[in-house]
Amino acid sequence: MKLNLFTILLISIAAFINAHAQTGKGSFMIGGSVNLQHSVIDKPETYLPFSPEDDASPVNSLTLRPTIGYFFVKNFMTGAQISYNHTWSPDHDYKANSYGAGPVIRYYIPFGKFAVFPEAAAMFSKDHAMSYFEVPDYGGPTRYKLVSDTKMYSYRAGVGITWFVSPNVGIEAIIAYNRTKSSLNIEENTTKTSDLYFNLGLQFYLPKKN
Repeated sequence: MKLNLFTILLISIAAFINAHAQTGKGSFMIGGSVNLQHSVIDKPETYLPFSPEDDASPVNSLTLRPTIGYFFVKNFMTGAQISYNHTWSPDHDYKANSYGAGPVIRYYIPFGKFAVFPEAAAMFSKDHAMSYFEVPDYGGPTRYKLVSDTKMYSYRAGVGITWFVSPNVGIEAIIAYNRTKSSLNIEENTTKTSDLYFNLGLQFYLPKKN
């Protein structure tokens, strides 16, 4: 009976080590997240170059955020995130594209098939927006084109949890405090915003080959 219990204990320890070998020194992490959002702006003239008579306007956005990381030390990952965002309005001639990149670091604290990790990240991105709108005139409405470029610096700090559905695949959720500084070229002004960041993602862990 004692031998059987000892054998079971060894198998359990081996399974636990195997489940978290992906966060060992020399391992890679590759994955990211996809977010599709639909929202309605009550006063679009405040945020987007739509005509003032519009009471509300639907706006869609698609965000892709791939991540690649390397474990220089066991459970400690350093890497980079790339961000792409496309925003458009189906009711108006408006679209915007944003590209960004920045560093990210994590420290994994594994337990069973899960791991908790604090995360810190920063990102620099550029947003290019283009829209067309009409202004009433005596000779009929005049159509204008408006182009704007925005530079954004952001950083965030938070905590996440990963569920290892297999030794090499993890589903993660992150909640963090995010701070962004934006500079709009056409108005030569700077705005600062703070928000609560929440993200779901899928990561693939590639352990070091012996």
